[in-house]
Amino acid sequence: MVIDARNPEEYQEVHIKGAISIPEKKFADHLGLLPTDKATTVVFYCNGVKCGKSKKAAVKALALGYGKVLVYAEGMPVWEEKGLPIYAGPDYEKKIETTIMPPKDLAALIKKGDGSYTLVDVRDQ
Repeated sequence: MVIDARNPEEYQEVHIKGAISIPEKKFADHLGLLPTDKATTVVFYCNGVKCGKSKKAAVKALALGYGKVLVYAEGMPVWEEKGLPIYAGPDYEKKIETTIMPPKDLAALIKKGDGSYTLVDVRDQ
């Protein structure tokens, strides 16, 4: 069983085809969706290696007695990047190609201090 540990809105936008949604923050509210056979392999994923939702949900499943609990650490970003099967909802926006800026170039831009850029931190709080 493949389980998406992200929030419901993220799941509705795009998820691994065949995955079910059990948001980590509402895990206890969705216990009925877990397999009754605790020997079933369950795989949790979220938004990649820096997202902790899948790991937290996996710990909760282990505490419930599930013995075969795995985490797909690369998560939705890499799955989608590799072109693997997804469900894309009506609000899905395909990822756009971007140019990656090396850290040394960003550091030089900041040091220049001329205000010719806007730096935006888009991480979760």
